[in-house]
Amino acid sequence: SRRRHTRYWRDWSSDVCSSDLKDNPLQTFHEPRINKLATGILGVLHDSGYAFARYPIVRKQSEGVESTTMRVPLINIDTVRKRDSVTVYIEPLQRYRFGEVRFIDSTHGYPFVVNRLKSYQLEYKEGDWYNLSAVRRSESAISALGPFDRVALDTTAIDSVIRTTVFCSYRRHWELRPSLFLNNTFPDNFNNIGVDVNYLNRNLLHDAQVLNLYARWTLRNIDYIASNLWNNPNVDQEYETGLLYSQPDFMRLLNKRIDGSFQLNYSYRAIVDPLKVHTLNGRLSPFVMLSNNTARLQFDIIGEAQLPK
Repeated sequence: SRRRHTRYWRDWSSDVCSSDLKDNPLQTFHEPRINKLATGILGVLHDSGYAFARYPIVRKQSEGVESTTMRVPLINIDTVRKRDSVTVYIEPLQRYRFGEVRFIDSTHGYPFVVNRLKSYQLEYKEGDWYNLSAVRRSESAISALGPFDRVALDTTAIDSVIRTTVFCSYRRHWELRPSLFLNNTFPDNFNNIGVDVNYLNRNLLHDAQVLNLYARWTLRNIDYIASNLWNNPNVDQEYETGLLYSQPDFMRLLNKRIDGSFQLNYSYRAIVDPLKVHTLNGRLSPFVMLSNNTARLQFDIIGEAQLPK
């Protein structure tokens, strides 16, 4: 309303999403807040089994032409008491439970991910009340496994249940990235050349395991080597190699997803000439997914050994 005098509205939402109003049920009239609250009520219904809850559809007929429109919240203005009433019309329609879940894979010739692992990412099971937010979170969780180019959860109402079809389109599961580099190091002011090789596999054993192998070789002080090429110069080299293996959802604790990773690295590098160090280190990291897979609690077990030369 565009009237200048102050109006008030009461908490009419029956506790479903009105926690911001309970401490002060009389507040200045604010239409965007009313719309937000009404949308929140629909969200609660969509998460409580009422998959098709909506604002009522009103049919109108004018000059022989029938049209439909959505029934918006009705605002009743009381100019005497300076208080408005708001009536929101909602049609909950039928309440549904989850039914069968089917998986359809478009692998494009790449290794598939077993349905067992994908079903673990679903935040609902057959017989639960329909929950739109759980469907969306489940779609994100399956997509986060890694081997997929696109994941879509399609829901279809059949009688009193909603059947879910999980469609997964796969992308190439491996990558090989070799590269050549040239750099200058401080404080020795050496020009160095080297080769990097990185191999990544996103679905090693059909369980969305990730294997990352890398190797790096560096030839140090190439200016000195080039100027003494015919005098058998001492070739100064560095090495670095390692692997990373991770397994998503290898076990559950209190219905929380637990992932794990293992990392092992070896390097032979110059610290300050002539000191060089052989280094071997490993890391074991289980972590628990929290807060609908948007946060995690991680534990690291780290070991390292060094041998100076």
